[in-house]
Amino acid sequence: MGQMRIQSGLYKGKQLEVFSGKDFRPTTARVREAAFNIWREPIKGSIFLELFAGTAAMTMEALSLGAARATVVEYDAKRIGLIRKNLIKLDVERQVEIIASDALAAVREGCFGAHLVYADPPYRYPRLRELVSVVAGHINRGPDTEEFILETSAKREEEIVDLLGDLSLPHKIYRYPGTILLRIWFKEN
Repeated sequence: MGQMRIQSGLYKGKQLEVFSGKDFRPTTARVREAAFNIWREPIKGSIFLELFAGTAAMTMEALSLGAARATVVEYDAKRIGLIRKNLIKLDVERQVEIIASDALAAVREGCFGAHLVYADPPYRYPRLRELVSVVAGHINRGPDTEEFILETSAKREEEIVDLLGDLSLPHKIYRYPGTILLRIWFKEN
């Protein structure tokens, strides 16, 4: 086990337990900070959805910055156990619904009333194109959803750019060492 620190807000400095090892790639502090700089204003009072939650660090950052509640989607039982442990540690377990499911299946079943959606699939996730299409299609129909951010490997940027041409949605790509954040918005900024 390793440790990760909440970057800002109400729980700034609180340590979360995270898995360590080659099969686990937590979102870096720099990328978490960048995502929440994008969402500085809309995060307050929002409903946050995190797909491929891992340890749900993004959800805990969102709650720390003022999100009203959140839903996390994670299929791995060990990761869900760690998410619960960290939620209890911050005393926010009543604000978070945990859905034990595949992210694509969960999104197809409903958009959870989320305003902001963050997805961080494994960098070699074979269904990335389908994920972006399904999330954009299902969530864009939701009355409240404002934005979607996808974190993925910088090596997949060309694939993402190609897909965005097909979707015709307003977007921006933010580049970081080894990582890109794709931001798609559904309402006027």
